[in-house]
Amino acid sequence: RLPDKDTLKGLYDSLEKLSGGQEDRRVKPFQWASSNYWSSSTDASFTSSAWYVSFYDGYVGSLIKVGSIYARCVRP
Repeated sequence: RLPDKDTLKGLYDSLEKLSGGQEDRRVKPFQWASSNYWSSSTDASFTSSAWYVSFYDGYVGSLIKVGSIYARCVRP
């Protein structure tokens, strides 16, 4: 399943903690690109947009759903 924005942000925070805040993502247990990832959460104030999380710096933002960014599934 595609994670909601809170789950995705929590995953970023956990991976960041494991890495000790280092930019080198190779110390993390997963090889994530330092890019934006879609969540399953729709932006309630603009329903044609969905929330994403940046795995570069943890920023959470909203983009129109036709945007082309990464998606990463998680287990239920």
